[in-house]
Amino acid sequence: AGDARVATLMVSEGDRVEQGDVLATLDSERSLLAAVEMARAQVASREATLAQVRWSVQASRDEARASLARAESAFQNAVREFERVEALRQRGIAAEQSYDQRRTARDAAARDVERARATLSRYGSHEDDRQTDVLVAARNVDAAKADLARALADLDKASVRAPLTATVLTIHVRPGEKPGALGLMNLGDIERMNAEVEVYQSQIGRVALGDSVELTAEAL
Repeated sequence: AGDARVATLMVSEGDRVEQGDVLATLDSERSLLAAVEMARAQVASREATLAQVRWSVQASRDEARASLARAESAFQNAVREFERVEALRQRGIAAEQSYDQRRTARDAAARDVERARATLSRYGSHEDDRQTDVLVAARNVDAAKADLARALADLDKASVRAPLTATVLTIHVRPGEKPGALGLMNLGDIERMNAEVEVYQSQIGRVALGDSVELTAEAL
């Protein structure tokens, strides 16, 4: 716990605790809670950015498709106009200048179609998660979630939990104190215990194998 002090004791001497029960909380809990909230806010922010990037990619793809459709329509019109002027030119009706203008317009429209196709190809298919911007935003979300998991793990360190099902035998520190060499408290499983009993030689003759023994103690 570093320099953390005991903030709250949740048990008293003689209490029985189950494995995992919180025995005490440390004063580092407040700062660790703030770190968790900050990490959660970061996750929410990164997720919002990811949603925005996905929407932007989809909007750009839709715009590129619309641009391609317009370019293809303009190209078809330019082709029809060129073919009409070419037919008139072959009949000697259309001027050479008009023919050149229509041919130039047709070629320019064809280049516009190629540019629109190239723009659309950058967005690939409907698999937005493969787009570079989306991948970067998704990795940022993963990093934020990892930071949140770390913050939650650190927060758990602000709670001292029972390592086993046992009875609180002795408490060594009080709220406001830092645990010393003896630790926070002693726990013991007193459901089954061994006792070493000394009998005076003058009384040993009164003891037989299999006799029952009753033990009393203030702690029990």
